[in-house]
Amino acid sequence: MNDNPAYIDIEGNLNSTTMWETYTDGSLATSEVHIWKVDIANSFNYLFRKYRSILNEQEYQKAKTYFKEQNVRYFLTGRIALKLLCSKYSGMPAYTIRFSADINKPRLLTPVTLKYNLSYSGNHILISFGNCETGIDAEHINSRFDYEAMLPICFSEEERNHIKSNSKSCEDFYLQWTRKEAILKFTGQGLFSDLACIPSLNGTHRLDRENLKVKENIKLVSFHVSDKEVGSIVYPDNGTDLKYYEWANEFY
Repeated sequence: MNDNPAYIDIEGNLNSTTMWETYTDGSLATSEVHIWKVDIANSFNYLFRKYRSILNEQEYQKAKTYFKEQNVRYFLTGRIALKLLCSKYSGMPAYTIRFSADINKPRLLTPVTLKYNLSYSGNHILISFGNCETGIDAEHINSRFDYEAMLPICFSEEERNHIKSNSKSCEDFYLQWTRKEAILKFTGQGLFSDLACIPSLNGTHRLDRENLKVKENIKLVSFHVSDKEVGSIVYPDNGTDLKYYEWANEFY
């Protein structure tokens, strides 16, 4: 058994603007992780009209379980875009793409090394792709949300003090939250009772191996999704290069 500690390196300067590219040729180098941003309002009608045939009966049935039309659009937009991108990266026809039912760590049910993770936030869907595990989370900044009530439950004393002292406390709360969620999505652990033990501040932190199932050093990068949305991604800390892409309907 390997008892060597695992570390996480957290960075993210939200004062800088994330540069989202608008095109890719579909290649994914071993040393790369790609993050895709899909604008739901601008993409749903086009994607559903042109590509609804790639959805299977189980996916249509799942869409019917959502009571709000907005959530139906979220699901259908995300599923179609996900299938098209998986097809682009793997070379498999989009209609043949199948996914596992594991809600904590979704996977492709195909014989490929491609891995993905997905998050919904506000007006956007974020999808990360790599030949390695990733965990991605994004949140819409709701200035009316009583985030202070969450601080004692989810954050360490040092993290709470950091958030309270920040001139943009609300944004910082959501930033720190996406970091904890992205780590849990990387591990696939889902619901977690002790969120305070998951580090979220900039810097290098030793991971709690007793609670977090991480056996390798990992890296976390935070970024702006939009003016009112922040995101974070976790991936193995082995020199991986991040690339940011914005979905364009004419891409596929």
